[in-house]
Amino acid sequence: MPLSARLRATFRASVLTRPGYWNYVVAMLFGGTGFWVSRIAQDWLLLKLTNSLVMVGLAQALQNAPLLLLGLFGGVLADRFSSRTLLVIAQAGVALAAVTLGVLTISGEVRPWHVLAAAVFVGFTQVLEQPARAAMVPLLSGPKLPQALSLNSVAFQGSGFWGPALSAILIATVGTGWAFIANAGGCLVTIVLITLIRQLPVPLVTGSRPTVREGIRTIRRTSQIAWTMVLVGVLSLTLLNMPVIYADMATRVFHQGVDGYGQFNSLAALGSVAGSVLAGRFLAPARLRVLTISLGAIAALMAAAALSPWPAMFGAIILLAALMSVMFTLRASGLIQMSTVQEARGRVMSVYIIVLLGGQAIGGPIMGRFVDAVGGRTALMSSAFVAAVAATILAWWMGHASGQTQTLSQRTQARARVIFTITPPGERTPRTHHTRLPHKAHKLGIRPVDLPARRLRHPSIESPSG
Repeated sequence: MPLSARLRATFRASVLTRPGYWNYVVAMLFGGTGFWVSRIAQDWLLLKLTNSLVMVGLAQALQNAPLLLLGLFGGVLADRFSSRTLLVIAQAGVALAAVTLGVLTISGEVRPWHVLAAAVFVGFTQVLEQPARAAMVPLLSGPKLPQALSLNSVAFQGSGFWGPALSAILIATVGTGWAFIANAGGCLVTIVLITLIRQLPVPLVTGSRPTVREGIRTIRRTSQIAWTMVLVGVLSLTLLNMPVIYADMATRVFHQGVDGYGQFNSLAALGSVAGSVLAGRFLAPARLRVLTISLGAIAALMAAAALSPWPAMFGAIILLAALMSVMFTLRASGLIQMSTVQEARGRVMSVYIIVLLGGQAIGGPIMGRFVDAVGGRTALMSSAFVAAVAATILAWWMGHASGQTQTLSQRTQARARVIFTITPPGERTPRTHHTRLPHKAHKLGIRPVDLPARRLRHPSIESPSG
């Protein structure tokens, strides 16, 4: 088959052929690029106004706080109203904040509190945008959800490559204020593209209004969702706060300075893009067992990175760890979305976002203090150890909760005998008969007590027992 024909066949089989999804991906590229342009401009402006890294960190915390505190209510809105409408409103709010900050900066009237207020305002728009995006993707992608999640991650990670560079160019050539204006322009393009999506199913509205309590109840009743949330929480709390590790390893351990720090971040970004692409090749949702093993494998890679004697070896390991971490989060997200009914998806995914971002928000300061106290190697090894122990405990707990016995006697249980008795015609003494469970029955969660006694086709069977 010619190459052109194979490319056409690949495109026809991809999620990009789904109605409206192409518009969504292009809109996400513009939105992601604008996010990074504005993020770099915001940090640079605050640093220029205050000469304080604390203010830069405060702005980032204020921008993330609304989503962490009110994300569940954003999920309720995503389940109640049109995802497209919520995205348009959110992007309009981001554009308004960007234009306001841009005009203030160009006119020379900007103050630090203006930047902080804009960060809080953008944070409130994220309360609407993130759950709405999570609810819209399954509607657009249909059965090709894993491929759609992979492509979304590629778009976001890709914008993380060129967005900061574009922001630096704008700041150096036309000024920081025009970088904010460029972000507003990207928001307008996003609004137009989202508005052009016509074939978008409306959310299913039941007799009662969606509530936060119903969303939490859905998670608790669906074990696959609950356990996946716990696994994601462990990963985000222990192994996703890597920039501070990269900084310490580059400066104190390998003595490569800012060049080494940049190289480690670039390798991690490359691994993230590769993980996003590979995750799209898995069409079926992940199983809990696969996610648990993946968490343990990531912890093992981080432990190996902590012991790396050379920077090249460290870089290769963190590239592979970043690849597996992105695959883990994407496949976990796909499992949660495919295990959730559409009318509750916004609320469930808002909890997933809170767990993923909240773990990093809590673990980041802890990791920073730990690195300062004991160094990057010890901190990374300790985090890997905690994650590995947590994965082991969760594997046992999940097996125990599902009724499977995680012991060395599984093979013995699988070969256990089921005993029943019959009384043949003309005899008074019952005879005992034995049979065995099917081979590998323990892997299906079957134990001897779960099987009824087998009835023989004999008219005088009296009391089968097992």
